[in-house]
Amino acid sequence: TGTIPETYEPYSPIYLNYQLGFHLFAKIFSDFLPFVDDYLILWFFGAVFASLQVIFIFTLSRQLFNSEHAGILSAMLLFGTRFVFQGMYYGMYPWLMATAFFLLFAFLLIKRNRLSFIFLPAIFTIHPGVAFYSCLFLLGFLVFHRDYFKHMLLLIPSLLFAIPSYMATYEARLVALFVPAAAASQTVFFSLTTFILPFMWAGIVPSLLFAASLFISLRQFLKSRLPNSGQLFVLSLVFASYSAYLFFAVLKPSTALSDKIAELFAVSLILFSSSAVASSKSHFLKSKKFLALVLCLSLLLFFSSSYLGSIREGTKITGEEAEFAFLLKEKVPEKSKVLFLSKGMAAMAMLSGTIPFNPLHDWYISRSSEQLHPEEFKAELERENLWKKIVDEGCTKCIYSLDADYAVINRDFFPYKLDAGLIFSYKKFDLYKLK
Repeated sequence: TGTIPETYEPYSPIYLNYQLGFHLFAKIFSDFLPFVDDYLILWFFGAVFASLQVIFIFTLSRQLFNSEHAGILSAMLLFGTRFVFQGMYYGMYPWLMATAFFLLFAFLLIKRNRLSFIFLPAIFTIHPGVAFYSCLFLLGFLVFHRDYFKHMLLLIPSLLFAIPSYMATYEARLVALFVPAAAASQTVFFSLTTFILPFMWAGIVPSLLFAASLFISLRQFLKSRLPNSGQLFVLSLVFASYSAYLFFAVLKPSTALSDKIAELFAVSLILFSSSAVASSKSHFLKSKKFLALVLCLSLLLFFSSSYLGSIREGTKITGEEAEFAFLLKEKVPEKSKVLFLSKGMAAMAMLSGTIPFNPLHDWYISRSSEQLHPEEFKAELERENLWKKIVDEGCTKCIYSLDADYAVINRDFFPYKLDAGLIFSYKKFDLYKLK
């Protein structure tokens, strides 16, 4: 229609408060290439922006510390983190795009380039979490670089002019942040894992190098060799982002901001380590052999990581589920409402171009409780609970009264047959017509 819808219709009547920047960007190419499936375009640009992060962190580090070696090392260390690969495997494409833009924005800001007035509003439109930690970055940068005050002041009008593009996204989130949540959401989450998770996400190699760099910097400080302003800035950002992460992880877990802030922690950790190594007097640390060693260790740990390995192999859909989804796309009209009784139902719905009966399942659409129209959200929760009842109790009679056109049953997942309506079977899947 040429306009941004207020709800997820026809998929759901839930109020649409999901960030749309990346998807609006991808839709330009989707309209231009109608013969290419939408999800392929999303995957392609997700990979593009994931790759751009390596280039942008190199340019940022090189500019911030005036060192080619620091820039190259930052790019090498990025391979040792979980964020880029995890975001790609889980389909967090808006996050990948926003992170790439954040790194580019930071570089442009240091250069006092006017393009920074464009990229900061773009970040706000693309991803609220990255927008939040961009504000933390700006506050820290201003503390150590007060001569940038006038330039940073001009960022405010650029954000104000862009408000219509991100107002719906932040309206609900601000309500959730400042209005007391339900009692269940106020539970304080506290464990040892909470404290070490940012280092796990940052990666083993970057974290170990950070510890070594911190030790080296402390020794230099005791010898009256003060760190430069860039090093002090990123080191303060390491501790500030870690403190902010703990605040949201322990006291405000419902906001889902902690893992986003942990990414700023990882970036700051990488930048500080790169700067400390580049400014050291060790010939080995400044050599190409050291860079090659860091890259090899990062890649080795990447390929041997059991966590990344599990999501790399795919947890959202199996090969047989994907095969049947493509067959389903040929058998039923586009955007038919389908009850999927299979573990990978959300991905099957995406590949087949159909509408799942319970779209909240497995994040087919945003399951955020930060809704300005809770009645619609409550109705979708009831559909999800009904789906669980069908699965848990094997209630085949419940299926015929559902608001769905078809039912797909994976017999390994739901070992029951319906009395009538079978259209065709493929391996362990059955397709039934309900209406």
